[in-house]
Amino acid sequence: MNNSVVGMMNLPDELIMKIWNSLTNIDVLYSFIGVNYSFNQLLHDQTYTRSIELTKKDMESSLFDSIIDRFCLVILPEINQYIECFILELISMERILLAADYPRLNKIIFTQISEDFILRHFTNNSPLIKIFKNNIKYLLLTINRKQFPSSLTAIDKGKNILLPLFHTFTNLLELDFNENDIEYRPFISISGLSSSICSSSTLINLSITIKFFDDCLSLLDGRFPNLQKLSVVIEKITNPSLSIENLIKSKFSLKFFSLVSYNNTNEYENFILPLIQRMICLEELILSLNIINLSKLIDDHHFQNEILIYLSELQIFQFNIRTRYEHFNNNILSTFNHWKYGQVNSYISSYPNNTIELHVFSIPGLKNVIYRINYHFQGNRCENIRILYLVDHVYPFEHEFFLRISHSFPFITHLTVLNNRFSTTINENNSIVKFSHLISLTIHYQRVFYLEQFLNSTKTHLPNLLDLTISFKNLLIVSENFQRDITRPNCSKVETLAFTIRSDAEYSHELYSYFPSLEKLF
Repeated sequence: MNNSVVGMMNLPDELIMKIWNSLTNIDVLYSFIGVNYSFNQLLHDQTYTRSIELTKKDMESSLFDSIIDRFCLVILPEINQYIECFILELISMERILLAADYPRLNKIIFTQISEDFILRHFTNNSPLIKIFKNNIKYLLLTINRKQFPSSLTAIDKGKNILLPLFHTFTNLLELDFNENDIEYRPFISISGLSSSICSSSTLINLSITIKFFDDCLSLLDGRFPNLQKLSVVIEKITNPSLSIENLIKSKFSLKFFSLVSYNNTNEYENFILPLIQRMICLEELILSLNIINLSKLIDDHHFQNEILIYLSELQIFQFNIRTRYEHFNNNILSTFNHWKYGQVNSYISSYPNNTIELHVFSIPGLKNVIYRINYHFQGNRCENIRILYLVDHVYPFEHEFFLRISHSFPFITHLTVLNNRFSTTINENNSIVKFSHLISLTIHYQRVFYLEQFLNSTKTHLPNLLDLTISFKNLLIVSENFQRDITRPNCSKVETLAFTIRSDAEYSHELYSYFPSLEKLF
C-alpha cells in the first residue's frame, strides 16, 4: 500500500470523494477497492459503480491483463449488484461479463466490434446469451468499417449485423450505432431484409447509419411498431425504389426524427418533405442536408408552409442546410428574424460561375454533425459544434478568417481544411488563433501556407493537438527539416501522425524527436 493511499485514510469522506472525482472510475476502483471497509462503503456509491468503463481511449490497444485480473477477481464481485452499464472492449468482454452476476445490468456499450465478434457472440451458442436476451435493454455499438471485409456490400453488412443482433437482444429499447467516428461509420442497408426476420416489437429508440433513402423507408414500414425516436445518417438520398406513396399514408407515431446526409441531394421536395409531413406527432426535428436543384428558398416562410403547418406538436427544430441556387434573393439573410425555434445563422456565397450557395443553420449548433463552412462565413458564436470542415475551392483562407473561426467555434475538437488557393495578402494582425479544445487536425492539398498557419505557434495555439494529418513534403518545409523551434510547441503532444500522400522514405530520428509524444505514424 503506497503512502498516498495510507495518507488518505484519515481524511474526511467529503474530501476523499473530491479527490476521487478528479480520477477516472477505473483508477479509483483499481486503487481503493479492498483497502479498508470505509473505502469499500464509499465506493458503493453510484457515482463509481453505476457505469463501469473498462476500455482504453486508444481503441487499437487494450487494458493490461493485470487490470482486468484485479477487476474480475476482486472488484466486480464486490460491486456487481450496483452495476447498470458496462463499456467494454472485445478482448476482455466475455471474461468481465462472466465474472459475476449483475442483477441491475441493462446497458452495454461495445467498442470497435468486428464481424467475427458478432458471429461468435450474437448467437444462441454464446455463453452470454442469457445476459443479452434477458437483461440488456440499451445497446450502443461502435463499428469501424475497417473491421469488416471491404468486399461486403451494405446489404451484406445489414444481414451480418442486424439479423443476429435482433435475434439475440430480444428486449431492446434503445439501439445506437452512431457513437462511431463519423468518418469511419459503416453504411448498412436494411431495405432488402424482410420485416419478418429483421424487426423488434420492443425497440423505442434507434440511431443508425444507412446507405440509401430506401433504407429509411424500410425502417418506417412497421417492423418497429413502437419506435418513437429515429436518427438516421444516410450516405445517399436518391430516388427510392420503394413506394413512398404507400408508406406516407400511415401516420407515424415518431416523436423525434433526425435526418443527416452529407452528400448532395436533389430529392428534398420529392421525398424528404412528403415523409416529414406525415410525422404529425413529432416533437423534435433535426435536419442536416446539402440540397441542389431546389426551386424554393430555404427560409422561415418555407419551413412554415412546408413543414410546420403539418407538425402541430413540434417543440424543437434544429437544422444545418446548405442549398445551391442559380438565382439570388436580397431578403435571404433577414428571413429568420421572427423565427420562434431559436437563433439562426445564414450567409450567402457567390461564385464566378453564377451559382449561389445559401447556408442556414441553428445556433448554437449540433455536437454530432459535421459542419462545412466556407470563406463567406462572417461569424457567430456556435458553442455546440465540435466537428468542422473548412472548404472553399475558389477563395483562399487567410489569418483573419481563422481568427473568426476560432472565435465562432470555440469548442471544436476536429478540424479539416480543404483549400488549394494561395493567399497573397500580408497578415498585419498579430493576434494568435486559439483552438484550445482541438485534438484532431487534417490539412488536405499541398499549399504550405495552411500548414505554416497551424504549426507556427506565433500564429496558432494548439495546446491539445493529438492527431495530425498533413503533407510530409510540407512538414519538411515548414519545420525546416525538423530544426525550427517556432513550430515545435504545436507538435509536442501529437500522438498520431499521418501523411496525406504515402511515402516509402524512411523517417529520420529528427522526426521522432520533433514529435516527442508520437505513438503512431502512418
